[in-house]
Amino acid sequence: MGNAVEWYDFAIYGALGVVITPVFFPAQDSANVLLAAFAVYATAFLVRPLGALVFGVRADSRGRRSLLVSVVLLMSIATAGIGILPGYAAIGLLAPCALLLLRAAQGLAAGGEIGLAAVFIAESSRRGRRGAFGGWQTATLASASQADWGSGA
Repeated sequence: MGNAVEWYDFAIYGALGVVITPVFFPAQDSANVLLAAFAVYATAFLVRPLGALVFGVRADSRGRRSLLVSVVLLMSIATAGIGILPGYAAIGLLAPCALLLLRAAQGLAAGGEIGLAAVFIAESSRRGRRGAFGGWQTATLASASQADWGSGA
């Protein structure tokens, strides 16, 4: 489930970048404003390794199940936060700053989720089948991406 939440928000933000731009950024130079919107988009990708490190280390000591739930909740809350975030016209410079923080939260959650999910699945599987079941998490993500985006639908 975490992968669905993770890629849903990344796909929506990427697809709606042109729509998001005038809402959260002041309209000065349209090219620079669009670049700023996609720089905020890139923030989530840049903090993913940090999320993997932070959540991976904590999961080793606190348990993967509770951290996996926390990561999915963080992703969901950050995604909902972007959906209800007022635009630049309403709150000024706070809008793009809040958007940046929410995208960073999504990136942290995404970075933590993918490793936690694979390890949780592998550890929950019976001996002798852990590699096979752990590998399915990534394989099914890749095949789902091909089915959804490759079909042109």
